[in-house]
Amino acid sequence: MIKSIRFTVVRASSYYVLGGVRLYDLNGLILPIKFTNNYDAGATAYFHIENKHYNSGKATTTNVYSATSYAVDNAFDTSTYTETDSTRNNYWLSGSANYVDLSFDNPIALSKIDLRPYCGDGASRKINSVTIALTMYNGEVVTKTFDTSSYIENEKMTIDLLAMLEESGKSYNELFLMKNISTNKIYSTDVFRQEYLVKMTSNTVDAYGGNITVSASSVYSVNYLAWKAFRRGAGDSYGWVSLNGKTTNQWLQIDYGERKYVNWVRLTSRNYNQPTEHLKSFDILGSYDGVNWKVVGEFRDVPSWGQSETREYKLQFPKDYRYYRVSVIANQGYSNYVTIGDVVFGYTSIVELDNLNEENYKKYGSSEIRDFNMPLGSIIKPIHKEQIQNNNVASVTLGERPKSIKLIKR
Repeated sequence: MIKSIRFTVVRASSYYVLGGVRLYDLNGLILPIKFTNNYDAGATAYFHIENKHYNSGKATTTNVYSATSYAVDNAFDTSTYTETDSTRNNYWLSGSANYVDLSFDNPIALSKIDLRPYCGDGASRKINSVTIALTMYNGEVVTKTFDTSSYIENEKMTIDLLAMLEESGKSYNELFLMKNISTNKIYSTDVFRQEYLVKMTSNTVDAYGGNITVSASSVYSVNYLAWKAFRRGAGDSYGWVSLNGKTTNQWLQIDYGERKYVNWVRLTSRNYNQPTEHLKSFDILGSYDGVNWKVVGEFRDVPSWGQSETREYKLQFPKDYRYYRVSVIANQGYSNYVTIGDVVFGYTSIVELDNLNEENYKKYGSSEIRDFNMPLGSIIKPIHKEQIQNNNVASVTLGERPKSIKLIKR
């Protein structure tokens, strides 16, 4: 699982350039990377990737030739599931910075990267080489340099990340998959975490392009509308604030426009010096139609909050509802109103593999067994590469069971 990628380029002449970068998942499909402010982001640009495993992050560098014409986000193509040929006049350009960093809020599994070493507009904008540095979830860095001097204008270059990892000397014999011996199903040991991030600019407009609507039972004023708690604004003094005098039976709601499976919620308090305004007892509710609601999480007498404090709560009864609501039962004692600074819903899961083979072992195996969700009562054991090669999985035995595995009812 990759936490970040650094692209370091060696210029052929006057400029450092990077363009036509595409990311591919483990099935070889393009991951559509969508930036908040396309082609106008300067040296830092925030993005999200919405596919089976939602993710987000940012692209950064230290210099851009022009914030409006050659911003850092220009290096990345495409925002769709299909290839485009828009790399000419669409790339990052700098006279002094020689790298672009792409970092992910959650580690991501990638199979390959495309890029265009020469996007056109003259030989001064060619690059002679590119070095790819992958920082893995455990901090390990895998690096390889590729000669790009012979590439012609707009020619695509593909970098096999799985091959990079294997060539680096990473021992796949030390990786594990997991088998539920009660169902005979095989799983990755890596946790896949999906955050349903939105960036609301009003109650009905999501800057990320989602069909999202948010609402609340009441609001203090136009400065504290429902959307203020769904704008990735954690850390400031805004967020949602209920009407003055309303501290119980209040709610904050999001309609995703489609069903979303959710098994956790992340809440952040406002950055305001009134500790008793925050949540104390609340429910998380889900609904298919916005009328009939079911409890998916119950939380009572939670500790007092600090300013801009973030907490994540696992939901006891997760399902795939379209509407989700934070239903306030009581705040920490303030008589004027109740507040929420920021809300994010999401889910954590592991990947069930269709079959057990060496390719899946390399793609999904992990060098450590980490916390993940499995149905209660499952019996789990590691699978080594030798058992795959010898077709002897059914007879694998263990000296002792890994202590870090937790069995959690879903």
